[in-house]
Amino acid sequence: MNQDFEARVLEAKAGNRQAKEWIVFKLNPLVISHSGRYGGCKGYDEDAIQDGRMKILEAIETFDLEKGVPFLGYVALAVQHFYQNRRRKQRIHLSLDSPIGNGVEEENGTWIDLIVDESVEIEEDLIRKETHQWIHENMSCLSQGQQQVVRDFYFNKHSLKTIAAKRGVHPITVAKTKGLALRKLRRQAT
Repeated sequence: MNQDFEARVLEAKAGNRQAKEWIVFKLNPLVISHSGRYGGCKGYDEDAIQDGRMKILEAIETFDLEKGVPFLGYVALAVQHFYQNRRRKQRIHLSLDSPIGNGVEEENGTWIDLIVDESVEIEEDLIRKETHQWIHENMSCLSQGQQQVVRDFYFNKHSLKTIAAKRGVHPITVAKTKGLALRKLRRQAT
């Protein structure tokens, strides 16, 4: 296969258009693979593929048979480096503060506005805050011991075992106290 490529490369360097088309056609899978792997865009990017094909034509012109390097190795590296450099340049020019759309920042916002922090769960945080506020407001129906267990468990985030050790009682006693407190709070809610 290398001999066939070498013969076609000689024809292409001499200006044979059909030989150039044959080489580009045969190397199309290489271009598609490298554009997806190194091009920086996901999916089928026709512009990136066309640029890769142009790089093959350029490699035909710059290839020197006298250096003893096989054409397939030469063109594969040329295409790979082309896509890597292209991706590097795209990364440099992208700024999160740059406007989206028609260039007017006030109309469409900036790229940083599109970043979503998935670790923050707003609804759950709001429900938790409202629940804590309601418990604070309604703890007066609980005994001092029950209030302390609720505070330590829900607000101070202590385990039942830690609360029990602090109070000098068994963890089951703390669990029962917490359960009784929750039942009283539920009755308060109705």
